[in-house]
Amino acid sequence: MKAKDKSNEIIKLAIKRMIPSGPLGKKQLSNCKIYSGEKHSHDAQQPKKVDFTKLNEKNFKR
Repeated sequence: MKAKDKSNEIIKLAIKRMIPSGPLGKKQLSNCKIYSGEKHSHDAQQPKKVDFTKLNEKNFKR
């Protein structure tokens, strides 16, 4: 399953194994949408990279 074209299916299978098996789990899986790449139709979700080392000096590796 590690072929180039199967990456979405691998992620969907991982999500399927994490949710409960039953009617609610099937409903949750049907609502799951997986997009390959950075562009998708949901404009409200624009993830930003957070650099935690700059936020607090306790997070530096010593």
